[in-house]
Amino acid sequence: MALSFKSNNRLILLYKGMEKPPKAKKYDIMLSPQFYIIKKEQLPIKYNFQAKKIAPSILDEFLDDISEYEIITQKEGNLWSFIAYKPKEVETFLKQFNITPDKIGNLYFSDQIVKELKKVPINLDQKALSAIDGYATIIPKTMLTTNQIRPFSQNLRPKKAFLFKSSSKLKNSNFEISKGAIALSVILALLGLAFFAEALTYQKALKLKQDKIDAIYAQNPSLASDLTREAIKKKYENKEKRQRAIREAIKAFSALSSKKSVLQKLELQKDKIVASFKVDPKEVRHFKSIAITNRLNIKQNGNLIFVEEKLWIKI
Repeated sequence: MALSFKSNNRLILLYKGMEKPPKAKKYDIMLSPQFYIIKKEQLPIKYNFQAKKIAPSILDEFLDDISEYEIITQKEGNLWSFIAYKPKEVETFLKQFNITPDKIGNLYFSDQIVKELKKVPINLDQKALSAIDGYATIIPKTMLTTNQIRPFSQNLRPKKAFLFKSSSKLKNSNFEISKGAIALSVILALLGLAFFAEALTYQKALKLKQDKIDAIYAQNPSLASDLTREAIKKKYENKEKRQRAIREAIKAFSALSSKKSVLQKLELQKDKIVASFKVDPKEVRHFKSIAITNRLNIKQNGNLIFVEEKLWIKI
């Protein structure tokens, strides 16, 4: 839920390796990109509840166990932002500073201050919080294209805030959803009994379909096995996932190609895609920034940079 009222709580930026924040009765926290996942999509939907419904499918490839995440959706112009964070991970991190969940007030995300980060990055010890391709990104200071850098301050508080949902509340809400699902199942079961008589009229049609299936099994006996059908299904599902991963990797590589960064070689291997680029020395820093934003592994040899993307789906 987004909020817009003014808060007097102390605002702190959470990032790994940070120093202990000043003591306060209550804290508002801004998460660095280390604590959340964000994806922006241009979608033909108007309302937040519609975005909430499709959020799990949008973020599915980035999340391990969706039940552990709190998902937030927000519209920014023509784009929808889908954000996921783990309340338990945030609570565990804050525990080292003796900050308990009841001391957490509003929640913010670094991507809410991207416009400010474009102007001047924020100092994070040996690293910096900057804006790359419209996303808040933590990078080494050596990769900054500006000499200007500033500390995090209270006046960087975004206008919109979100309620922090503790891990205990997240667990309870998931439980409530489960109870609702059970109740819905009971209702559907009762409706099924009510329509049982009508369903009998379709028995003959179902028998005809079963006869056709039996005829197919007679011609191809191996298909009668559940294990065989499941193996075929899994095989082609894995192929589709691998092809999608390849397409995404090539899309990321294409973003690196320009007049000053020319693709020399592109090779598809069993578990990864490797590309080599000849990069203008003046373009190297910008090239690396884009590669890091797209989570690509890079190795440099002079003005020749090797880029690698792992393909976790194997055939």
